[in-house]
Parts: sequence; C-alpha cells; structure tokens
Amino acid sequence: MNTAVVAWLDHGDTRGVFTACMVALGVYSTVNRHLAAAPVRLEHGPLLDVGRDKLVDKFITQTDADWLLMVDSDMAFEPDALQRLLDTANTTPTLLDTPPIVSGLAYSSTLETGQYPAMYKRDAVRRDGTSYDDDYPRSFYDWELGDIVDVDATGAACLLVHRDVYMGMREDDRSVAFDRTIRLDGRLLGEDMAFGLKARELGHRIVVDTGVEFRHIKYGFLDHDSYLRQEIARDAQRIADAAD
Repeated sequence: MNTAVVAWLDHGDTRGVFTACMVALGVYSTVNRHLAAAPVRLEHGPLLDVGRDKLVDKFITQTDADWLLMVDSDMAFEPDALQRLLDTANTTPTLLDTPPIVSGLAYSSTLETGQYPAMYKRDAVRRDGTSYDDDYPRSFYDWELGDIVDVDATGAACLLVHRDVYMGMREDDRSVAFDRTIRLDGRLLGEDMAFGLKARELGHRIVVDTGVEFRHIKYGFLDHDSYLRQEIARDAQRIADAAD
C-alpha cells in the first residue's frame, strides 16, 4: 500500500482555509489508509529552498512513508486531493524505476504577467503560438482541464514526490533537492523550478494532473476559474483596442 506524509512550511501566517482543508484531507486519507504519520510542520524563515530541504530531511529521517506531499500554507484543496495524486502517480508510466513526480494544478501571478499556471516547459510557446528565442522554462497553455501534462518543472506548492527521488538527490546525508543557486542562462531560478530541472536531468518524469486543483489564496482565490475570467477580460480589451 502507498503511504504518504503531508508536510508544509509555516512562516507565521497559515490561513484558516488551509487549516480546514488539512483537517478534511487528514480525515479522508486516514479513513482510506493513505497517511503513514501525522502531518509534518516546519517553521521557516525567508529562504524557501532551505525550508523545503529541511522538510525533505525530516520526511526521510523521521518517517518510513513512501511519499511526501508538500503543500504550501496558502493553498486550498479538496479532501481527496492526496488520493487522486497518488492514483495519478501509480497509473502514469514512468521513465525510471521510480514513479513520476506529480503536481496538482496551481496558479500564481505577477503584476507584469497576470495569472499563469505554475507549470513550465523549455519549449513553451506564447499564447499567440509564437516561439521564444531561448529554452528558459516558461508557462504554457496548450492543454485542457483534466489532462495529465508532462512538464520540465512545476511549482512546489502541491508536489507529490516518492522517497526514492529525494534519496537520489542527497549529498552528505543532506537534501539538496531545492537549490536556488542553480542558474540558467545567467538567471537565478526559483527553488521549485530548480528542483524540476534537476529531476529531469536525472531522468525523472514530472507531470501535472490538471484535474486536481489547488487554489492559491492571495487577494482572493487564484484558480482556473479566475484565470479564465482574466483571459476573457484580456480578449475583450484586445477587441476594444483593435476597434479604436
């Protein structure tokens, strides 16, 4: 039987919605015997890469679970999220002896780009279908809700990883999975993208199950519905601009 530990980083402002989701997930997963131990909480400072690696170390050294589901404390999700991600991991063909790395669908946003899916490919194209002039991993949009999508990297806000993947990334009995010092084309990568690129270089498959949504709690909920509303508004603005 696949067993998992759910873990999160606590930076002092854990949301009430997240707490309610964790309780519901814990009850559901305990009844269905997916959880191997109580959830792991780790207080951390501003360095996400250090905090995530400490969570991995606690998972490896203090539990015997097969899987670690890392969830950020500003996410909301359904009670069966863990089971559905495990189902995807166990039914998706793998490239190595270890199961694929699986993420749910999550969105992020910046003032410059607006809302975007936290899933990245080196050969991504723009929304209008044109190509970029380098292979820097970027968000992409040629998928449908419910698809299982191969990626080169994804966010770590809802990331399910097998123990053997992390064991292969340890050095001197210390996790080095999330390392922001990795640079690509002179750019400093986020710890989640750096992890994905390292895993891909080691031959691991990474997929995003877009049918398992994790809603990002920001100024509201960032989710697929809010992303569609954003795109409708952008299309309307483009039509209005063209008519002027």
